[in-house]
Amino acid sequence: MKKIIAAILLFLSPLVSFATVETFVFTGSIQSWTVPAGVTSIEINVLGSQPNHAAAASARFGGSSTGTLAVSAGEIYYYAVGGTSTVFTTGGFPGGGNSGSGSTGGGGGMTWFSSASTFNTSTVIIVAGGGASGWSSLTGGSGGGLTGGDGVSGSGCTSGGGGTQTAGGAGGWGSGAGGEGQGGNGQTSGGEGGAGGAGGFFGGGGGNAVSGVCNGAGGGGSGFMKSTLTSTSTANNLRKSTGILTLTYTAAEAGPSGPTTHLIRGQGRTRDNTGR
Repeated sequence: MKKIIAAILLFLSPLVSFATVETFVFTGSIQSWTVPAGVTSIEINVLGSQPNHAAAASARFGGSSTGTLAVSAGEIYYYAVGGTSTVFTTGGFPGGGNSGSGSTGGGGGMTWFSSASTFNTSTVIIVAGGGASGWSSLTGGSGGGLTGGDGVSGSGCTSGGGGTQTAGGAGGWGSGAGGEGQGGNGQTSGGEGGAGGAGGFFGGGGGNAVSGVCNGAGGGGSGFMKSTLTSTSTANNLRKSTGILTLTYTAAEAGPSGPTTHLIRGQGRTRDNTGR
């Protein structure tokens, strides 16, 4: 009789796999996330941010990187979602370079996800680069993707190069080069100023400026995907807004079958549990 009752209870309370999507938005600071019980893998999608001067036709936008990571319940990960600055000449967090004037604007921030609480190219798991702005026909570099786009040079100005997997983008003449996680600063010349390079695994270079003539564009930041990730993909010039981090996973839980929906807001995130 006990075996029959146990079998009935097991039938009434089956293991149900809940598909959960958590979306994290720009907050301007590093945040943490703990792997929930029953979760063994997560799909990570990161989108880098647009630059400050995103409304300009010369602007280019944030990139995208996606991959699946094997995890264990209770592990703690850290992330920063890219954004723009309220000060037009200041680069977006994290990693956007400053511009030399308000004519061009600071570079967009990258979005990253890591096992470490600070950004480091040796420990970060996945990155999407930010985009950079430009001036007139000198378009900024797009965010990566594996490689950030180069800013377009011309009219007497040299623009910043895009970040790669191994180095930051070169700066225009007299401007800052990109580095690990950081875009280069644009040059100031008289009333002119080059655009800031965007943040990325390696940041884009800043653009130079020639007083009374032109403002160089910034280079885009590169993305990155650690070799432990599977089912990976990347895209350049995708995100025309501040960045986003999305985590998708399933967890087996005992309970009644059927769809449930939960929405949790706080700390710059939303959580949607579809229950399917």
